[in-house]
Amino acid sequence: MKRFLAAVFMLCAALLPAQAPPSTLRVGLQADIRGTDPRQVIDTLSSAVLNNVFDNLVTFDEKTLKIVPALATSWDSDPGFRTWTYTLREGVKFHDGTPLTAEAVVKNLLAAPNFPHEAAVDDEGRVVITLSSPNANFNQFLAEPYYGIVSPKMPLGGEPVSGTGPFRFVSWEKGKKVVIRRNSDYWRPAPSLETVEFVIFDGQQAVLQALQTGAIDLASWLVPTDIRGLKANPDLVVDSATGNAVGFLTINTKRKPFDDPRVRRAIAAAINPIAMTQKFFSGTAGAPASSMVPPSLFSSFSKMGFNRPEEAKALLAEAGWDASKTYTLLQIWAARPYMPDPTGIAKEIQSALAAVGVKVKLENDPQGYFERQTKGNFDLVLNGWIADSGDPVAFVAANLHTEAIGHNNSSQWSSKAFDQALDACRVLSGRPFEQKFKEVLGMVEDAVPLIPLFFGPQTAAWNKRVQGYTLHPSSQMILYPVKLAAPPPSKGRP
Repeated sequence: MKRFLAAVFMLCAALLPAQAPPSTLRVGLQADIRGTDPRQVIDTLSSAVLNNVFDNLVTFDEKTLKIVPALATSWDSDPGFRTWTYTLREGVKFHDGTPLTAEAVVKNLLAAPNFPHEAAVDDEGRVVITLSSPNANFNQFLAEPYYGIVSPKMPLGGEPVSGTGPFRFVSWEKGKKVVIRRNSDYWRPAPSLETVEFVIFDGQQAVLQALQTGAIDLASWLVPTDIRGLKANPDLVVDSATGNAVGFLTINTKRKPFDDPRVRRAIAAAINPIAMTQKFFSGTAGAPASSMVPPSLFSSFSKMGFNRPEEAKALLAEAGWDASKTYTLLQIWAARPYMPDPTGIAKEIQSALAAVGVKVKLENDPQGYFERQTKGNFDLVLNGWIADSGDPVAFVAANLHTEAIGHNNSSQWSSKAFDQALDACRVLSGRPFEQKFKEVLGMVEDAVPLIPLFFGPQTAAWNKRVQGYTLHPSSQMILYPVKLAAPPPSKGRP
């Protein structure tokens, strides 16, 4: 009888589906997200979640900055790169069941606060976008995180959250956790992961501890602190690659004596980014900046002189420097991939400048940092920029174009010749583009409104069970290809 029951049990077990491996990925975030509408939040951590909930018309290849179709299957532009037409993918539905239509896309784009163009539906049901100025790289713009397409039923900044992406938004428990779940009706094959939990921590140290203990499976945008400890853990994979972020020392060109280019060149000559990189980026792919543009976007080498204290002293003497005065250096208050130790880096710069006769006091102002940077309420400021797209023109324009004053052009520098040359690059390609863009970068190097310091690395760590995750050059967290291997068998008693 026992043998008969055992046989029946084995037969029934064979007919049951095999036990599926756990398919919930736990991702650690160093802080809470700031919202759930891609049209309104552009910070890195919010985008980590929303990039997996919303699709764009076009997107990046899973491993490169090459533009590939997404919700638009094809596109073309007029010869002047001012009018762009997009044919939409058929049969796509938002998570709330609403069909994707050209009207929905147009409504979405026009609702985005930072969309400076016109959009309409043509007679064939395609989306037509007319640019305010020509741009041959407009698809790089459309691939940026804040142009994710939201459902027409989703109000600006409101709920319910509904996109067309590989994961559906489930919940946001502020300060604790964000949950997204597999979209089984995705227009591509559904993702392997069933659920992703973004676990919110208070700073990187807590994230690193959670990685070490196995409380989370994956964390990205790690600064170099304690990376060595992660590498010693046999259960973790640690990867670091030169990313698309650059750390700067920006100079307020509207304040005397920093309105004198000789003074700005002296500041550059006094500091040593190579030594600071060795000290603050050890164990990662961080590198001294050879240009204000990350190499993933455009490869160039600056002629700006560094680590030349005698040259700095000579330039200051020529400019009639008053060594009795003290100036402000506003430091960034929190670690970033391009600024892993803001206080330490600020002190190194303070020391290097003191050695050539420039006295600065350090100021840490977390509450007022962004407003002061925007309004030019500083002499020197440590800041940086992470590219949202693969367009080097957009990277430079965001930081130095006259139109960016009052936004990200904290140097307050303005040059009509520079603006015209940079705008001309928007409609060039190939060799003509390379020549013109190098001319643009040369203007920056001559004027020195900012000093590029570091190419910030992308650094991430994950449990070895996580398969298919790669560091993307856009810094976006792409979870669609990720799978979780089954955990090793338990070593219980026989």
